[in-house]
Amino acid sequence: MATKIAPPAALAVLGMGKMGAAMALRLRECGVAVSIYNRSPAKAESVRAAALDGACLTNTSASAAVERTIAGSTVLLSLANTAAALDVIGGMTDQLRGRTVVNLTSGNPDEGRRI
Repeated sequence: MATKIAPPAALAVLGMGKMGAAMALRLRECGVAVSIYNRSPAKAESVRAAALDGACLTNTSASAAVERTIAGSTVLLSLANTAAALDVIGGMTDQLRGRTVVNLTSGNPDEGRRI
């Protein structure tokens, strides 16, 4: 018998490309409160509109999306490359402390450690 793992109550998804958007929508379908951010707001808006009962869209910054999640929650990074990830989360060390950060960004292991 498979063990079911409860999803987090809330999380932030940073990056609304094909993978980030699909994850954000699936998480909403599972009842997770999702804060989303994308550097180009139109992509994030289309995901917010597709989430039937809404994902929280944060146009201002990735930092604002992370702040909307509860302390200790999860942050998913789904960005094109290391440069994009560092651009989005640069300067957020304090906000990310104590949170689970799942880095799905393309890159090599050394770049992943930099993030």
